[in-house]
Amino acid sequence: MKHRFVFFLGCGSLVGCAGILGIDDLPEQSSSGYTVSVVSGAGQSGQVGKALDAPVVVEVRDATGAIAAGRKVTFTASDGGGYFTDSVTPATDAQGRASIHWVLGPSALNELRATAEGATATVTATATDPWQLAIGIGLPVGRMFRDGVGDAARFGDALGITFGGDGKLYIGDGLAHTVRRLDPVSREVTTIAGAAGDSGITQGIGPAARFMVPYGVAREGNGALLVASTNAHVIQRVDLATAMVSVIAGGNGSGAGNGTGGAAQFNLPYAVDCDDARQVAYVADHANHVIREINLVNGAVKTLAGIAGTQGYADGALTEATFKFPTGITHNGNTLYVSDSANARIRQIDLDAGRVSTLSGAAGIEPAGGFVDGDKATARFHSIVGLTYFNRAVYVADRRVHAIRKVSVDDGSVTTIVGSPPSAGAKFGAVDAANGLEARLFQPHGVTVSADGTALYVTEAGGTDVRRVLLKDNYEVTTVAAKAVVPTNGDARKEAILDWPRGLALASDKLLVAETLGADIRQVDLKTNVVTRLAGADDERNDPTDGAAARFGYPTAIAIDETKGFAYLAGGDQLVRQIALATGETKTLAGEAWSRGMVNGPGKSARFNDVQGIAIDTAGQKLYLADTLNHRIRMLDLASADYRVSTVAGGDFASYKDGSNLQAYFHTPRALAFHDNALYVSDSGNHVLRRITLDENGYGEVITFAGNRGEPKHVDGALLDARFLTPANLVFQGDLLYVVDIDGNALRRIHIPSGTVSTLLGGPAGAPAGPGPLTMPKKPAYLAVRPSGEVLFSTYQENVVFRLGPS
Repeated sequence: MKHRFVFFLGCGSLVGCAGILGIDDLPEQSSSGYTVSVVSGAGQSGQVGKALDAPVVVEVRDATGAIAAGRKVTFTASDGGGYFTDSVTPATDAQGRASIHWVLGPSALNELRATAEGATATVTATATDPWQLAIGIGLPVGRMFRDGVGDAARFGDALGITFGGDGKLYIGDGLAHTVRRLDPVSREVTTIAGAAGDSGITQGIGPAARFMVPYGVAREGNGALLVASTNAHVIQRVDLATAMVSVIAGGNGSGAGNGTGGAAQFNLPYAVDCDDARQVAYVADHANHVIREINLVNGAVKTLAGIAGTQGYADGALTEATFKFPTGITHNGNTLYVSDSANARIRQIDLDAGRVSTLSGAAGIEPAGGFVDGDKATARFHSIVGLTYFNRAVYVADRRVHAIRKVSVDDGSVTTIVGSPPSAGAKFGAVDAANGLEARLFQPHGVTVSADGTALYVTEAGGTDVRRVLLKDNYEVTTVAAKAVVPTNGDARKEAILDWPRGLALASDKLLVAETLGADIRQVDLKTNVVTRLAGADDERNDPTDGAAARFGYPTAIAIDETKGFAYLAGGDQLVRQIALATGETKTLAGEAWSRGMVNGPGKSARFNDVQGIAIDTAGQKLYLADTLNHRIRMLDLASADYRVSTVAGGDFASYKDGSNLQAYFHTPRALAFHDNALYVSDSGNHVLRRITLDENGYGEVITFAGNRGEPKHVDGALLDARFLTPANLVFQGDLLYVVDIDGNALRRIHIPSGTVSTLLGGPAGAPAGPGPLTMPKKPAYLAVRPSGEVLFSTYQENVVFRLGPS
């Protein structure tokens, strides 16, 4: 075994340390007797991103000590240890030697390994200017995932809330895909089930279990919870004594089918409520526009009220009444109360009489858009979500007007008890106050009442915190857990607060940030460090509109054509938009708001299903789209008068196949990058990168460019020897293709001329240390790369933009 000693002289850490001495005293001998030794190129130093002056040359000999010509040598670099500009698998020449040119990575100590016939030699080099990993933009507050006490805790997206039989609060953390517990006395927040950032419908105990956007939670008896795992279309049970999570209904994909247990189907179940006396649970089946009932004894599911697939507004018998996107549900005895969100009304269901009626909300408000207190005939709601019953009243979270409304079940009259009073207009914020009307909320979502009836507890999906409202006198409001924050502009490192930044794009010294839940586009001047809003409104509404005062629905993917002065944007609203860089003026090019589908044709007729990646060709004539959940690559013709959309590649289902155009298949393609008349695709579900060599019409042959579909893991090396774990965002900078590897928890890069894959930062083993004061954050999302090689990247678990670059 070769021994290597590294001495650190006069410094307490590796980063920024001078005086590093590496001694390689013996070559390593393999079991077959082969040896690999370093001939030259060891002990060099240089700048990050620069090639070392001399190549590293190694020599291979066999067991007799004779020169071993024609032997394959594999060169690899340690994570953060740079990349190579030659083939990483050369064969030894007639002298038994192989060489490689090495560009230093961001770590202070770079390591190279040369392996042949089971023997290895190691060479180290030092960076004279090691880079730092630091927070580049935003304050580390708001939408993050962290257990803790009081203000130290963080939620990703605090949604449904309920009291358990143990007197603790339980919260569905949608973006974290976890169920959290809050002790209202000690204010301690802990995660009881699920793993932050990992979604699924896995049954298991505690952190081994998986949820998929746990939107609604409800107490079941004294020892369990029911959870509406919305995006998985299932209802799950959590045993509070053991933290065992199981599926009790759904799991057969989205749909409206009745049945028992896993044979039943839901379509985005938003809320759930338990009636222990009747031994049933009620579900607001959002996208089916119905209320479902689950028999908790045998698991049988039936449609209780509404007509599956029919959205509308009609009172009457259970089977004749209609709803439109119900979001919340609660009960008192034989009466159910429902937030009928798109009808902007509170509906009630008399279980004994078998009839649906309207408790409150004026007719004719469709879609939601009002905010008026008063009697049931004149009251207006805007965007009602969670609700709870207590003492002859229903308390409702009116999310986008940032208020809590109280509805009398006796006469349907409505009073605002927390938030901006109607006469003053709806404002949002993070302000506690002795008087509820002077307090400010930020997108309240879930509501529940304490067992003793003294307080209402409210989750805020925007402020990502939990507030308490005393149910007496003036409705005093205090913050119980997490620090309530509101997105703000200002200095990038001292004042700016982002709200789930995702897509990033560079235009000279300006960085555009697509704020997915902030529903706007922020602009960062990288010279002055000032953050401003380029487009979007400050009320955090996600109602898609165009113009100078545009609104966005969950903006995600963004790309820039600096020559023509436009940014292009796609997101959860299923639209493709164009934004003028000079003015923020926004125009919809293709799609219909909130309408998913797979339709080609003129832009306004086209339909998409969650576009997560955008790339523009060199001429700025064609916009390529990674239509993720349609498993296709689409093209929008910017030169056509009607912005016509077509399919470049991909078929009717998620699969894997190389070939021409529609003969090729993808599985969850997430990102695109255009380079040298070819389109590079991160085929996330297949864990590979694909390349489409484009013809003059923008179509072409699909090949697998890097990775192997059958081996999802983290391996560097030659293109087809390398392995990825859910590759996503792609960015070219010169000859380097930068790759976000989500589940590999790494930033990778590919040197195109030599065809080699290396790791810039991170790795699959948890959260390995990165250069600088931070560890590599989990779940990288999107990135942008400056000409200097400096990298800015967002993640799925932190509410900031990170920077890897010179200190």
